[in-house]
Amino acid sequence: MNAERFRDPYGAPAIHVSNEARDAVLAAAARRAPARLVATSRRTRAHARNVVVKISGQDRARPPVVVMTPRSSWWQSTAERGGGLVCWLESLCALIAAPPGCDVVFSVNSGHELGHLGLDDFMTRRPGWERPVAKGGAVWVHYGANIGAVGGELSIQSTSDELRALAAAELARAGQPPDHTAPKTLVPTGETSDI
Repeated sequence: MNAERFRDPYGAPAIHVSNEARDAVLAAAARRAPARLVATSRRTRAHARNVVVKISGQDRARPPVVVMTPRSSWWQSTAERGGGLVCWLESLCALIAAPPGCDVVFSVNSGHELGHLGLDDFMTRRPGWERPVAKGGAVWVHYGANIGAVGGELSIQSTSDELRALAAAELARAGQPPDHTAPKTLVPTGETSDI
C-alpha cells in the first residue's frame, strides 16, 4: 500500500505477512494467541528526480497539457509502472513527430508511493495548473498503474464531458475502446485526486 500521508503519518503500523507465514498468523489470531510485534524503522536521505520535458506548441495562449505518470514504487514494479512509462514515451515520440497546437509538458514523477512527493514538487513549480482549464489550469493526461498489464482494464476518468468523449473516440479509432468510463462524479484516488 502506498503511504498516502507520508509527511504526516498516523495510526498503527501495517504488517505485511508473507504467504509462508500467512496460515500460522491467521490461526494464531483465530485462537487469540498473544503476540508481540516489534516494528523498527529508520529514514534514509535519498535523492529522487522527476523527468520533465516540454514541447512548445504553436499557440502559446492555449492552456498547457500535462502528460504524466509515476516512475517509482516500492519495488521494481515493471507491471505496475512499465505500461505508463511506455505510454508516456510513445506520447512524447508522437508529439515530437507532429508538434502540438499548445504547450505539452511531460513529467515522470518520483515518490508516487510516498504521498506523491514528485507530483507535489512538479505542481509547486507550476502554481494553479491543478485548477480546471476555465480557471487557468492545465489539461492532464495521467497514465495510471498497471496500464497494459495482463488482466487490466483500460479506463477513462475525467470530470469533463468533452474530454471523456474525445478520449473514448480516439481510443476506439485506434482499435482499443475503453473497457470502462468512470462517471464524472467519481471521486478519484491516488495522484488523480491531486489533479
